[in-house]
Amino acid sequence: MKGYVVPEVLKRQFGYSSKLHSAELFRNQCYGSLHCVQRLELMYKLEEHLGCVNSLNFYPDGSLLASGSDDLCIVVWDWKIGKCLLKYRTKHRSNVLQSKFLHINGDLHIVSCSRDGQVRLARLSKEGAVRENRKLGIHSASCHKLAVLPDQPHIILSAGEDGVVLSHDIRKTKPDQVVHVKIDGRPVPLYSIDRHPLKTHEFCVSGQDDVIRIYDQRKTDSPFSTCHPFKKTEKNHYRGLHVTSAVYNFDGQEILASYNDADIYLFDVNSPPGEYMHKYEGHRNGATIKGVNFYGPKSEFIVSGSDCGNIFFWEKNTEAIVQCMPGDDSGVVSDTRDFRTPS
Repeated sequence: MKGYVVPEVLKRQFGYSSKLHSAELFRNQCYGSLHCVQRLELMYKLEEHLGCVNSLNFYPDGSLLASGSDDLCIVVWDWKIGKCLLKYRTKHRSNVLQSKFLHINGDLHIVSCSRDGQVRLARLSKEGAVRENRKLGIHSASCHKLAVLPDQPHIILSAGEDGVVLSHDIRKTKPDQVVHVKIDGRPVPLYSIDRHPLKTHEFCVSGQDDVIRIYDQRKTDSPFSTCHPFKKTEKNHYRGLHVTSAVYNFDGQEILASYNDADIYLFDVNSPPGEYMHKYEGHRNGATIKGVNFYGPKSEFIVSGSDCGNIFFWEKNTEAIVQCMPGDDSGVVSDTRDFRTPS
């Protein structure tokens, strides 16, 4: 929203509408507006879990929110009124690290992964009855992240600390191995996976080194492209860096990566390795496997939690911190999410 927010809000309240002022346009203008980002504030505290909350995910239409926790439960919220709609035990044996809705009509389908390495699917009625809860597959080490896409609602990709990416088709009885990421014959523990928003055969993974690897699912012998912030010959290349999260922007032309005990870097997927577009400073990423995300319909902003308990927003092009707000009273903010994040 390039102009002032207040006149646009008043026009909407008074019922002013036209093709040039549709609800969708208004929503996108607000969502990508610096004024609105700077005015974000706490709406509700959703309190139901008995342990740390590790993941958040919105239902495809934004009406519901799922949260996964160390208490081995997943809670589905009607976030607009701050109410817990249902809560179920996942049958994971250790911390639930991520939970996501699948884009399937009818019952709620929620897929989850855990420190126990399992990837599980739960099918629930909207009244809260658990109709199905089964294991889709398992990694030999912790599984931190999952990737799903609307046009392939039955298929989930998972990345584990065993260095393996698995493809789980909920219509089948066991997963397929997509790739085993190794360096010099040794597995690279993976912390993150994300799928290209437009090219559904493309995905990126990252983990216990400084490289983001981009694969074509049709040919996974080796990554067809990589991103990292330093040239391998540079003195400032630090081999202790690893990537806790890497995500695509709205059209897949950029990848955002958060590095442990370091900064957040933005890459152009078409640039050579060792080059980056922007660097975002100010937060702390050391205590957890911390996520990072774009914010805005055209990925205008960067958002991340921090070890200090705050949530940071940066303007993408200027690298300026435009919002810093409390996210947790006594702990670390590990995950931030908006309902337009596709995977």
